[in-house]
Amino acid sequence: IAFNYGAKREDRVIQTLKLAVMYAEIIMILFMIAVQIFPVPMLSIFSASSDMIRMGVPALRTISISFIFAGICIICSSFFQALGSSIYSMLVSFVRQIIFLVPCAYIFSRTGNVNLVWWAWPIAELASVALSVFFFVRVKKKKFGFMEQ
Repeated sequence: IAFNYGAKREDRVIQTLKLAVMYAEIIMILFMIAVQIFPVPMLSIFSASSDMIRMGVPALRTISISFIFAGICIICSSFFQALGSSIYSMLVSFVRQIIFLVPCAYIFSRTGNVNLVWWAWPIAELASVALSVFFFVRVKKKKFGFMEQ
């Protein structure tokens, strides 16, 4: 991305970005499906006890939903860094972990239902995607001066 941006090949930057998002989403969806189908074998890698498996299966299945959104955030983060706007990459990471994840997990923990706490991850990741898209539009407009794709 940075090479094509430096060469003023905006078309190539956008094309590369689209391909990167597509491949990231395919990989993340495949990993999510694997976790959804095989949570017990994955937990067993860590010599999980039956109690850990009982709690871990719903945790893995719920948290893995966030994989879908994580791919977009990862690619946007790379995009921001490649175009010299790394502050946005840092902000998205910070907001995801501190502003969204921790408060959501805390609020859900107050219900007494541990399985609800796991939903903090997909919610935080989805909110981070929204923030990433907002920053993406801003960076694209600033760096390229157009909004056509």
